[in-house]
Amino acid sequence: EMFFRKLQRMKKPHLQIQIKGQDKYLEQETKIIKMIEQAIEAPSYDRFPLSPSQALKCARMLYYSLKNLDEPSKYPKTPYTARTILTFDAGNRAEWSLIRYLRKAKNFSVIYEQKPMVIASTKHFDIQGTCDLVLDVKGTKMLVDIKSINQEGFKNTDLPRIAHYAQVQLYLNSDWSKSQDIKYGAILYYNKNMCQ
Repeated sequence: EMFFRKLQRMKKPHLQIQIKGQDKYLEQETKIIKMIEQAIEAPSYDRFPLSPSQALKCARMLYYSLKNLDEPSKYPKTPYTARTILTFDAGNRAEWSLIRYLRKAKNFSVIYEQKPMVIASTKHFDIQGTCDLVLDVKGTKMLVDIKSINQEGFKNTDLPRIAHYAQVQLYLNSDWSKSQDIKYGAILYYNKNMCQ
């Protein structure tokens, strides 16, 4: 009984020290997160606002994107949060990682990677996109779009997503794809939670 009383007395200060330590750790963690957020640069909005990744977005959103181009002060864009920028960055790093491994594959070769292309052109502007990959599979060219998604999205049986399908169709029907005789496309989904 005396042993348990001593043990109870010892636990209290130990727990208080642990809590203070956690507070200090959380404080440091918060400082580090703030420093990272300050270092993150938002992507520029220099290019024309419509792109293949916006295929099938609502007309109202597309309208405001175009109005922002003419009157940025009247229709300001909401800047990306640090978390959104980091999410885009993680997706880009996953794409480059997959491309690096696909370059080593034996059954096909990588012809193009991260290829900027013009989807449609007018007198005043170009609608541009970036094709992730073009593979040569036994003499047949195949355009591949890589999408990194979370576990929940990966389990979804409705893949490919219709917007992703539309995006690949825009790439395939571009003048550049026609000039390269690319008739086939694929969407490669990468589960970023499970690395599969």
